[in-house]
Amino acid sequence: MTVIALGAVLALGGCGAMGASDSGGSTAEQAPAAPAPIPGAVDDAEGAAGGGTIPYAEATDPDAGRQVVRSGTMTLTADDPAAAASEAAALAIGAGGRVDSRSLVAGDDDSSARASLVLRVPAEELDAVIDDLDALGDVRNVSTSATDVTTQTQDLDARITALRASVDRLLALLVQADDTDVLLQLETAISERQGELEGLEAQRRSLADQVAMSSLAVEIAAPDAVPADEPGTFLDGLNVGWGSLVAFFSGVLVAFGAALPWLALLASLAAVVALIVRRATRRGRPRNTVEDVGTGAQH
Repeated sequence: MTVIALGAVLALGGCGAMGASDSGGSTAEQAPAAPAPIPGAVDDAEGAAGGGTIPYAEATDPDAGRQVVRSGTMTLTADDPAAAASEAAALAIGAGGRVDSRSLVAGDDDSSARASLVLRVPAEELDAVIDDLDALGDVRNVSTSATDVTTQTQDLDARITALRASVDRLLALLVQADDTDVLLQLETAISERQGELEGLEAQRRSLADQVAMSSLAVEIAAPDAVPADEPGTFLDGLNVGWGSLVAFFSGVLVAFGAALPWLALLASLAAVVALIVRRATRRGRPRNTVEDVGTGAQH
């Protein structure tokens, strides 16, 4: 009997973990639709037990019981990114959140200072924290998103419930088993089910944390580290081209002014060399003429 019960539990447990999420839908299709509760009405049986029906407004609210993961990104500039990052972290902690990651790049001659943070704040405080961060500098970009994970949450809850029931049945059989082979099979099955259950429970906790605590990625840079906006119209392009032309000729003039003293020095040296060469040439010509005249007279 124990072996038969073990086989039945293993079969039911395996099917229950995979089909738990669909069981609610199939039951709803087979059972007739229940009438909508009347506001203020209480079922006699539940009233006797101390319970009551769900309020009408809550039962008809489509957002009731929804599980939503909210997240956002924010980019801003500040004269001191390090100080702004410290203030942003303080705002998140003050709102009941935390700082998951934080990095700071110190500025030098080749690059500007920059800070990056990943803040986790309560979902209901996300908008308020973003508004508070506006005061830390010049906001360049803000975006938020929301992902509905209600179905995923319900599926995990159903699978966890089915696996817990399966583990409980296996534990009950383990107490009653008196055969060594059956005991080994039960222990193996329980170990597998508990491992799977722990994995699903970890996923559920992670999902619950994402729903409760929104993630906000914040990038803070110095004003000179943010590239200028690209021209969007013909006039903007013309202004950019004119500015580039003026900057080019300004650079040429600066280079010419820097080279002018050296050019003057080189010109002076060239003039001295030319004068020396000319004088040496003039002194050599009469000497050659006298020698030529003397030679002709001898002949």
